[in-house]
Amino acid sequence: YDNEPAVSFKHVQKAIAAYERTLLTRGNLDEFLEGNNEAISDKAKKGFELFLTKGCKGCHAGSSFGGLSVEKFPLRTWWNEWLNVQVVNDKTTVLPQFQLVDRTFPFENIGGFKGKDNNKLFRVPILRNIHQTSPYFHNGSIKELKDAVRIMGKYQLGIVFSDEELEHIVEFLKTLDGQIIQF
Repeated sequence: YDNEPAVSFKHVQKAIAAYERTLLTRGNLDEFLEGNNEAISDKAKKGFELFLTKGCKGCHAGSSFGGLSVEKFPLRTWWNEWLNVQVVNDKTTVLPQFQLVDRTFPFENIGGFKGKDNNKLFRVPILRNIHQTSPYFHNGSIKELKDAVRIMGKYQLGIVFSDEELEHIVEFLKTLDGQIIQF
């Protein structure tokens, strides 16, 4: 540590980071990943597949499922501002169907967290115990996890999830719940 004092911002930062790494709690997903196929429901398995294939894992990575990076939010503002038509796959016809979609960004107040040069960068939240930690987002304006997933799909991934997909993803996120450590 060269000539740094024993107590410095850098050392305190490292100590807090080391402590926080010990706070991860094991959920049913951990049991599933270790080979217990019965540890999570079929809905949760489908949700896990959606989480992996739709792009969620791009930001929510690592054993904590997030917290490792800082990302722009909303990512898709350029897309949301001008594109209000969505192609809908309808299994009853071979022709694509179109519907108008409201792409208005739901957060007028970004809570003063604009980052350097007002670039709207946010730390990607850890998803462990996410089901137990509502309300969601930087300003606590979203009460239900299903709505938070819907917003993230729409504004970060450019995807409008079906109600069934939302149910599956929320079931998966519940498998990340573990016993919260009491102090």
